[in-house]
Amino acid sequence: MLWKAPVAPAQTAAKPNIIFIITDDMRKDDLNSTYMQQTTKQLVEKGMSFQNAFVSNPLCCPSRSTIMRGQYGHNTKIWFNSNLFDPDPNVNDGGWLGYNGNGYEKDNVATHLHDAAGYTTGFFGKYLNGYGAAKYTPPPGWDRWFAFKTVHYYGYDVNDNGTIKHFGSKNTDYSTDVLNTQVQAFIRANAGQSKPFFAYIAPYAPHAPARPAPRHKDTFNGIKAPRAPISFNEADVTDKPPWIQSLPTLTSNDIANIDLRHENRIESLQAVDDLVGAVVRTLGEKPGVLSNTYIVFTSDNGFHHGEHRIQQGKARPYEESVRVPLVIRGPDAVAPAPPVVQPGSSTDKLVLNTDYFPTFMDLAVTQTPSYVDGRSLLPLLKARPSDPPPPGGRPS
Repeated sequence: MLWKAPVAPAQTAAKPNIIFIITDDMRKDDLNSTYMQQTTKQLVEKGMSFQNAFVSNPLCCPSRSTIMRGQYGHNTKIWFNSNLFDPDPNVNDGGWLGYNGNGYEKDNVATHLHDAAGYTTGFFGKYLNGYGAAKYTPPPGWDRWFAFKTVHYYGYDVNDNGTIKHFGSKNTDYSTDVLNTQVQAFIRANAGQSKPFFAYIAPYAPHAPARPAPRHKDTFNGIKAPRAPISFNEADVTDKPPWIQSLPTLTSNDIANIDLRHENRIESLQAVDDLVGAVVRTLGEKPGVLSNTYIVFTSDNGFHHGEHRIQQGKARPYEESVRVPLVIRGPDAVAPAPPVVQPGSSTDKLVLNTDYFPTFMDLAVTQTPSYVDGRSLLPLLKARPSDPPPPGGRPS
């Protein structure tokens, strides 16, 4: 059953709605007009692209913890996807167990948007690695909770506002499409209400083993993975650490597997592209909603396709792991005022996943907690070509 919000007066709040879409293991070069036409048309062409967006720890749970807390990994102390690195059970160093054990579920971007800024909040998709161990009660700060207990494209469980539901192998159970349906219901229920809303949308794609929706299978048959001129199947690795030097050069079979993996990943992203298109269309159904909404699209980390002889994966100190796509679309222009975010704009400024939290606080006109390491991106979003760059450096 789809969640429905209570009927409320038309939205009068000046605070904008915020849609945050985060994919899983998506590379920066996966976001282009060939692979993701709707995302390119609706976000890239109508928003600002960040050419140098990075994550400080390119691993799922540490990266997502950083997004929730706005802190570097050395400050969250969430280093890994599971809480197993330190044998001391009292040391919370990874996964949902570590995140929850450090008290972060009570103090994060959602709780601040909900409690301090007055947002209606909704979470949809992959939360944190190891969340399957959590009790049924959703974390504080969320009005709508639809989080994967087990994560896959088919055959997975979801915590639906405290009720565990199983999704099987039917075409309609494809996880990205299920999220899409739930997200549209949340937007329709909250669009035009008296309170602004925040939707955190986290599909599993293109995480391995990438599996496309049936309608997208074979749509990119034979496509080749990117071949960076120097780093792909790197011939001379004498300047690299021993673990790289010990890797053999890629065989033709290795390269064929990389290409097939890339094909499956891109095909799995087609349903994400559909989700983005549906979000924009649904926001546009009621007057004044799309024109008062920010849409942020990014990934938790990158992925390797044979660069430096690394056949797959992430969590490495290389650009393929740490660089991510990031595009932000702002409210549509309302004549005679210009749009807050210049359509089709781009910036080379360095931005990090620590910066989302303070950006959302800025948009919500709410104070950013003192523990946050990041900086708001709002000055970049509002800047015009003739404007001077925002001052200041980055905290340690």
